[in-house]
Amino acid sequence: MTGVFSKRGAPLLALLLLAAFLLQACAVITPGGEDTAGKKEKTVAITLYDGEEARSYEVTVGKQAAIGECIKHGYYSMGYYTAPEGGERYFSADGKSLSEWSESFPTVFYVQYAPIGDFSCTKSFLDNEIHTLSYYTHARINTVGELGNALKGNLDKTIRVKLSFIASDTSGDEDWVIYYKNTQSYNEGNLISKAIAAKYHGFEIDVGSSYQSFSHISYIPASEIYAGEALVAFFNRGATFGDGKIKNIVFELSFQ
Repeated sequence: MTGVFSKRGAPLLALLLLAAFLLQACAVITPGGEDTAGKKEKTVAITLYDGEEARSYEVTVGKQAAIGECIKHGYYSMGYYTAPEGGERYFSADGKSLSEWSESFPTVFYVQYAPIGDFSCTKSFLDNEIHTLSYYTHARINTVGELGNALKGNLDKTIRVKLSFIASDTSGDEDWVIYYKNTQSYNEGNLISKAIAAKYHGFEIDVGSSYQSFSHISYIPASEIYAGEALVAFFNRGATFGDGKIKNIVFELSFQ
């Protein structure tokens, strides 16, 4: 029997060793020639001041940072800045950086609050764009950013929701009901319009065949909105013949 170290086996052994080296090399050498084996992501230590309280975090260079949010009753966070007043904002109210993190960024930040009475949030949908509904449709406002932060810190307060829109109905003088929920799932069943309006902070309107402007103010507990997934407005014309048309929907939210 010929051993692996014999003269006949030596070339084969050399080829096997060379192949093993090349396979191993392919696993660690990038096209650019950079050795990435065992390379660790670089992190940077930062400090966030919430009043006199200092909190330390590590953020990863090249990725969006998420360090959590600060809440304060009677106020809402406007984000994290490079100074207690003024300065440049690097984080949104929910504690997420506005961009991927760079080593050149500052390392000390301050949360800035504003009184909850100063809070305002305006959202618009279907600007000069007509939406047709045969039964119902909805518009959703996600409770994130400053709105989400304001809700979390002020669950005992009430949200004033002013809703404006333009609508018409091919049936003419059709009864619509507009109402609010904290989920976009529709399960009103066989409730009549008055019952839906009473249960879900809603109101009824008569929509004619010509476009008409509507406006209404509702008051909804902040805790109710926060307990769900969003603030969702439903526009319901019921299971009737014809179609409704709606456009220029505008929400204006504030705290009471």
